[in-house]
Amino acid sequence: MKPPIIVNESSQPDTPGDLMVFNSIGALETYLEPWYVDEPHFIYDCEGTELEIQASKHGVRLLQKSPLVRNIERVRLYFEAFLGKGQSSLAGETLSELAQQSTKIATG
Repeated sequence: MKPPIIVNESSQPDTPGDLMVFNSIGALETYLEPWYVDEPHFIYDCEGTELEIQASKHGVRLLQKSPLVRNIERVRLYFEAFLGKGQSSLAGETLSELAQQSTKIATG
């Protein structure tokens, strides 16, 4: 799991809803509360690896989804939407560059 981690609060995986970016796994685990496990959402690291959360005593625990699922195009869509959909300046950016830019305005 490689931060930044992006969370899409949507019931549809290819539709960006409210988006949150976390600069560390610890920031995500501290910020999200256990009830969030039951809410519709999709979580990915900056390399496109799908992640999931489990409720724990002190919040949530972030885990790699099993079996391993990667979706680079979906993660690119999320980071572009987080940074400002339709900005022509994002068109040539790599996924790594989009993730790096997102860390500047991350939730945690």
